[in-house]
Amino acid sequence: MLLEKNPNIDLCNNIGCSPLYNASQNEHTDIVRWLLKANTNVNICNTDGCSSLLCASYEGNTDIVRLLLEKTPNVDLCNTDGCSPLYMASQNGHTNIVKLLLEKNPKIDLRNIDGCSPLYIASQNEYTDIVRLLLGKYFQVDLCNNDGCSS
Repeated sequence: MLLEKNPNIDLCNNIGCSPLYNASQNEHTDIVRWLLKANTNVNICNTDGCSSLLCASYEGNTDIVRLLLEKTPNVDLCNTDGCSPLYMASQNGHTNIVKLLLEKNPKIDLRNIDGCSPLYIASQNEYTDIVRLLLGKYFQVDLCNNDGCSS
């Protein structure tokens, strides 16, 4: 009913969270679907640089990630720590989300502020299926983090 009143659906709270971000974070798939139909901006980030796609990738909500990817968001938007949606999904063992993101050809060599790549973090956490997926794409296996450790 609220959407029928044409509100500013991209209006953010004082820490930059949009309605789409909040719905993604709280796994409200139907609300995400309605907001996307109303053409909300999928690339809005909060003050920590977190987009709705990054949030859903971190939380492991495959349905919301799938919905967001239909709107062709910037899959390489990183938060202030330099973490991309692919990094977050790789860090948390969300294999299905990694598969979905890889279909969109993200920059898989993006590293966070510590120099850790998605391959490094998946290897460190022993997520074998994700490591296999990442290695199936071109990947520099010799990228080192800031401490000089590679995957």
